[in-house]
Amino acid sequence: METAARFRSLPPEQIGAMHVVLDSGGSELLPELSVARDASDWRPDWKTQLISQLLTLRRETLIDVGANRGQTLLDYLSVPDTHGYLGFEPNYYCASLVSDIIASARRSDCRIVPAGLSDRNGLQQLLLDPEENLDPSASLDVSLRPGRSWKEQFAACYRFDDIRAALQIGKIGLLKIDVEGAELPVLLGMEASIVKDQPWILCEVLHRDFMAEESNHQQRLDALMSWISRVDYVCLNVVKSADNLRATELVAMPAIPNKVWTWENAIQCDYLFAPRADTGSLIEALR
Repeated sequence: METAARFRSLPPEQIGAMHVVLDSGGSELLPELSVARDASDWRPDWKTQLISQLLTLRRETLIDVGANRGQTLLDYLSVPDTHGYLGFEPNYYCASLVSDIIASARRSDCRIVPAGLSDRNGLQQLLLDPEENLDPSASLDVSLRPGRSWKEQFAACYRFDDIRAALQIGKIGLLKIDVEGAELPVLLGMEASIVKDQPWILCEVLHRDFMAEESNHQQRLDALMSWISRVDYVCLNVVKSADNLRATELVAMPAIPNKVWTWENAIQCDYLFAPRADTGSLIEALR
């Protein structure tokens, strides 16, 4: 229970969002970040609190895969004691916004790579909403939402393990993945780094689109759970408070449910993948 012990040894004012004391207006962010905050549609929530807790326990680099409008970057900037942020974003509109946030914050510990992560190196097609350049639902997975109209953007994608040396980063403590269905290719391309560093992985795994085949989605989930088991990790579902401001519990999941996505069940789609050896202490720490 070493993780839980370290967590409990902190004074209450230094635990999670309580240390940051951010209100819905983000008043304690730097004033020059207010425009970036609004552009990112960012407000502190359960993820802000959980990232703060996890980075307090592991004072190591945060890798943000699918940085989008900089929401996780702003979570990171609200944490009082941090040790490096590296974001990846294949949408060049979003990558430019994140770069502007970093410049406004004047943080030398934060960097953005305008590329995606995958299990192969090369150009891929990024599918975006035709009406939204900063589309948070943009995906490299062409089968995720069948029957929709998309605009396409070329995106450079890399296996993380192939480019890690060039990035000159330290040990990875926390990995956040929000890539709209392309989770497994990201994990496969990072497998050597994950096995070496044993990071905690905060990952969104969406329920299936109403037009997607249930059997195809099940194959995707089975492949993901097989990988998690192969690297000796455990899948934990993140349970949130009713107001969505706090992560209240981590629940071990033998399988990820296969159901149709709705606005009502979207809150169920966030997971923490953790090394098996850390599972008990993480569950205890969040109680």
